[in-house]
Amino acid sequence: MNNNDRGPIKFTEIDLGGDAGEGMRIPARDPAAVTPSKSITFSMESREQAFAEEALGRADEAGEPAPFVPFMSYWATYQQMTEAQRKWYFYWRSEVRQGRYHRTDLSYIFIYVYELIHQVGWTDPREGYRLLDEIWTAYRDKFPRLDHYLKEWTADFVLIHKLDIPLIHITQRAGSLLSHELMDLELVRLFQEKPLQIPMELLLILSDYDVQDSRFYVEAGQEDLDYHIPRIVSLAAGYLREKESDQWKALFAPDIPPKTTERYLFHRAVYDARLYGRLLPVTTIPIRNHAPLRSWVTQIIRYTENKLREHRGFKGRLRGVEIAPSIERLVELYLKR
Repeated sequence: MNNNDRGPIKFTEIDLGGDAGEGMRIPARDPAAVTPSKSITFSMESREQAFAEEALGRADEAGEPAPFVPFMSYWATYQQMTEAQRKWYFYWRSEVRQGRYHRTDLSYIFIYVYELIHQVGWTDPREGYRLLDEIWTAYRDKFPRLDHYLKEWTADFVLIHKLDIPLIHITQRAGSLLSHELMDLELVRLFQEKPLQIPMELLLILSDYDVQDSRFYVEAGQEDLDYHIPRIVSLAAGYLREKESDQWKALFAPDIPPKTTERYLFHRAVYDARLYGRLLPVTTIPIRNHAPLRSWVTQIIRYTENKLREHRGFKGRLRGVEIAPSIERLVELYLKR
């Protein structure tokens, strides 16, 4: 059972019909005839619930200058800190709220992030997002593990509060992609924008050809390919939208049944699920698996690599490349410029 699912737990004292201590002999009887003689009720509060309540109670607590005290704990909470550690934490937090980021330990940072998740320290969700982004920026070089956790938690925050913030900003910060359903969500959003701009990291998950493994990319063409491929694909998609709308719709807005998955919110954080719930339904079009789009992107990437190999005098060409003549001319005109 998940800690956050615990409600009031009732224990009932049953009349045993005799002295249970006397050889522990309990007479057999019809369970329906047993009448409770006394009922005792108490609630068991989870660690997450206790943290959330204490965080709200300490939301405005200001810390006086205090010496740094090391602190390392898994799923850190206030209860795991000594008095000296608490004094440092609230002084450090007061400084962070003023934009001053002193040297500290990762567990202190996690407690601060848990507070932000629980609406402590902000009133508007956009402010909460800004504070999450700032603490991540301030300490990610010192603590690379923050990328792993804050990538997902920040995405959860954006989804819960329906913020108009592209998820690609989060993946670019972390240097790694989010879960598949969120990448589908972001791709569908990007495909509706004008002008269409698809970053390289998303093109890589749409292509059946891994350009980063090619000899040209490794030996000579990384800078060229990373720069030109997103621009060429975006240019070609924009051309289809304007000149060949039926094909554009077939590729970028296909009639695919939507798929709903449940996202586990703030996984591995100290998070009280009474706030937003434990699972968040995410409904999107599984565009990553749309075969015509994957083939179209793959062929444009391979054609672009061949043209750049030619421009750079690099020996060898990729075989089996097929793209529409109109897109071929578009790519050649772009590269000539």
